[in-house]
Amino acid sequence: MQDSAFALWLTLAVAGTAANEIWRISGVWLSRGVDPEGPLMLWVRDISTALVAALVARLLLQPLGSLASITAGVRFIAFITGIAAYLLSRRSLAIGLASAEIAFFAAHWSLEELR
Repeated sequence: MQDSAFALWLTLAVAGTAANEIWRISGVWLSRGVDPEGPLMLWVRDISTALVAALVARLLLQPLGSLASITAGVRFIAFITGIAAYLLSRRSLAIGLASAEIAFFAAHWSLEELR
């Protein structure tokens, strides 16, 4: 029984990795010779930045699921803390994310304690 479960998980891991890696390898192969500062790549970068900004705005202003039960004040405190930490740490994404997460849980916990 143990061997079949291990084999199943190993098969899923290999299949999942292969399904993603084939597209990554294809992207690397097809992107040879593409100018990273060319107009097409600048457009792609702008579109991807706009999509991430829209997602962040949606999470802040109209969250779904469990995040909707968290007050807007907590979400904005975490967002502003994360942005400030990111900028103060010379644009370290890890520090910005960790600071936002800490601020999120600390603000949520402290507001829950006040109730």
